[in-house]
Amino acid sequence: MKEATEALKVTGEMRKRNPILLPACGLAVLGGLVAAGIFWEQLNPDSWTASGWGAAGGWFSGVAMATSVWFAVKVAREAQQSAMHALSIELAEEGRREQLRAVGALWTTLRGQQEIIDTIADRWHAYASADATYQESSAHGADNSATVRDHRTATLEELHDFQPEALALAASVKDVFLEPMWTVTDLTVRDELEKLHKSYRQLSAWIEHIYRNLPARHRLLDQSTGEFLTLVGIKAAISTHSDQLVVRAQERLGRPQLRPLD
Repeated sequence: MKEATEALKVTGEMRKRNPILLPACGLAVLGGLVAAGIFWEQLNPDSWTASGWGAAGGWFSGVAMATSVWFAVKVAREAQQSAMHALSIELAEEGRREQLRAVGALWTTLRGQQEIIDTIADRWHAYASADATYQESSAHGADNSATVRDHRTATLEELHDFQPEALALAASVKDVFLEPMWTVTDLTVRDELEKLHKSYRQLSAWIEHIYRNLPARHRLLDQSTGEFLTLVGIKAAISTHSDQLVVRAQERLGRPQLRPLD
């Protein structure tokens, strides 16, 4: 693609010079005609000598040469325009393929992370439910049974045991989206990509917030919207934006073999 871009620059420089040649040829012909009109008496064929006929032949030869130059420039310009058009199509096609590759690579990575997200969600909801039961029982002054306490402790341990995987996923969001955010230039596809990226950034912030505050269940406030983030809401947003990204990529860039995230 770099070679194609350089070729396009060279062709553009040649195209800039073409308009200079055409007026020059035209001025040469026009100047000859004007001179012939002014000096007609001297140029009248009836009074020409052999040297006069030689000069006339040279002039007509110059006109013929100027015409041939003009025609050659015209043909070259048309060829250059055709080459530039073909080159523009090639560059556009190469850009489309690069964007598709970036979206496809992102998709492969996100699908690989889906199982981790589901595991975090399952363990979080199990702990949140067990903790809610424990807190409700305590609030009513009931003597929490060993079963309630043990269940809460067990779910908390399961959630905590998954912390390395969860934090690794949260830390990977920036790198995962780096290439597609740099490569995708189609505005429609990029808009959906940015929405999906925002949902994953929210997921990353939620994971880090939860594991910093365990065993407490403090809610996370989204500073940009003023709303509290929930894992259910984040997963729903990811599903919606991933579906839209697939649709827009298929419409604008082709038909990559992508399926919406479950």
